Amino acid sequence: MYSKVFRICIEPDCGGEFYITPKDQAYLLGRGLALPRRCYSCRQKNKAEAERQLAAQRLGTEATGTENDPNKWHDVWADNTPKPTKE
Repeated sequence: MYSKVFRICIEPDCGGEFYITPKDQAYLLGRGLALPRRCYSCRQKNKAEAERQLAAQRLGTEATGTENDPNKWHDVWADNTPKPTKE
Protein backbone atom coordinates (compact mmCIF):
# COMPACT_ATOMS: atom_id res chain seq x y z
CA MET A 1 0.00 0.00 0.00
CA TYR A 2 1.01 3.63 -0.33
CA SER A 3 2.33 5.89 2.40
CA LYS A 4 1.53 9.59 2.86
CA VAL A 5 3.52 11.70 0.37
CA PHE A 6 4.80 15.15 1.29
CA ARG A 7 5.01 17.66 -1.57
CA ILE A 8 5.95 21.32 -2.00
CA CYS A 9 3.88 23.36 -4.46
CA ILE A 10 5.82 24.35 -7.60
CA GLU A 11 3.99 27.66 -8.07
CA PRO A 12 6.55 30.48 -7.58
CA ASP A 13 4.09 32.63 -5.61
CA CYS A 14 3.01 29.80 -3.32
CA GLY A 15 5.67 27.27 -2.35
CA GLY A 16 3.15 25.80 0.11
CA GLU A 17 3.40 22.30 1.50
CA PHE A 18 0.74 19.67 0.98
CA TYR A 19 0.23 15.96 1.47
CA ILE A 20 -1.18 13.34 -0.85
CA THR A 21 -3.00 10.66 1.09
CA PRO A 22 -2.64 6.97 0.25
CA LYS A 23 -6.29 6.93 -0.86
CA ASP A 24 -5.67 9.81 -3.32
CA GLN A 25 -2.50 8.13 -4.59
CA ALA A 26 -4.34 4.88 -5.26
CA TYR A 27 -7.13 6.75 -7.06
CA LEU A 28 -4.78 8.79 -9.28
CA LEU A 29 -2.22 6.10 -10.05
CA GLY A 30 -4.95 3.51 -10.60
CA ARG A 31 -6.28 5.68 -13.41
CA GLY A 32 -2.85 6.34 -14.89
CA LEU A 33 -2.70 9.95 -13.68
CA ALA A 34 0.38 11.69 -12.28
CA LEU A 35 0.52 12.89 -8.70
CA PRO A 36 -0.19 16.64 -8.41
CA ARG A 37 2.71 19.08 -8.27
CA ARG A 38 0.60 22.07 -7.19
CA CYS A 39 -1.43 22.50 -4.01
CA TYR A 40 -5.22 22.45 -4.17
CA SER A 41 -5.66 26.23 -4.00
CA CYS A 42 -3.13 26.81 -6.82
CA ARG A 43 -4.82 24.16 -8.98
CA GLN A 44 -8.19 25.87 -8.43
CA LYS A 45 -6.69 29.29 -9.21
CA ASN A 46 -5.08 28.01 -12.43
CA LYS A 47 -8.29 26.25 -13.45
CA ALA A 48 -10.35 29.43 -12.95
CA GLU A 49 -7.81 31.47 -14.94
CA ALA A 50 -7.86 28.96 -17.81
CA GLU A 51 -11.68 28.94 -17.86
CA ARG A 52 -11.77 32.75 -17.86
CA GLN A 53 -9.33 32.92 -20.77
CA LEU A 54 -11.29 30.30 -22.71
CA ALA A 55 -14.52 32.23 -22.17
CA ALA A 56 -12.81 35.44 -23.30
CA GLN A 57 -11.58 33.72 -26.46
CA ARG A 58 -15.09 32.52 -27.21
CA LEU A 59 -16.43 36.05 -26.78
CA GLY A 60 -13.56 37.53 -28.77
CA THR A 61 -12.47 39.82 -25.94
CA GLU A 62 -9.24 40.23 -24.08
CA ALA A 63 -9.00 38.26 -20.83
CA THR A 64 -8.63 41.13 -18.37
CA GLY A 65 -11.35 40.09 -15.96
CA THR A 66 -13.18 43.43 -16.17
CA GLU A 67 -15.35 42.90 -19.27
CA ASN A 68 -18.44 41.92 -17.30
CA ASP A 69 -17.62 43.52 -13.98
CA PRO A 70 -20.89 44.95 -12.59
CA ASN A 71 -18.93 47.38 -10.42
CA LYS A 72 -17.12 48.94 -13.38
CA TRP A 73 -18.19 52.50 -14.16
CA HIS A 74 -19.02 53.37 -17.74
CA ASP A 75 -18.46 56.89 -19.00
CA VAL A 76 -21.01 56.87 -21.82
CA TRP A 77 -24.77 56.50 -22.14
CA ALA A 78 -26.25 53.64 -24.14
CA ASP A 79 -26.27 55.86 -27.29
CA ASN A 80 -22.49 56.52 -26.82
CA THR A 81 -22.93 60.16 -25.77
CA PRO A 82 -20.70 61.18 -22.85
CA LYS A 83 -22.23 61.19 -19.37
CA PRO A 84 -22.02 64.42 -17.38
CA THR A 85 -19.18 64.32 -14.85
CA LYS A 86 -19.84 64.62 -11.14
CA GLU A 87 -18.06 67.43 -9.37
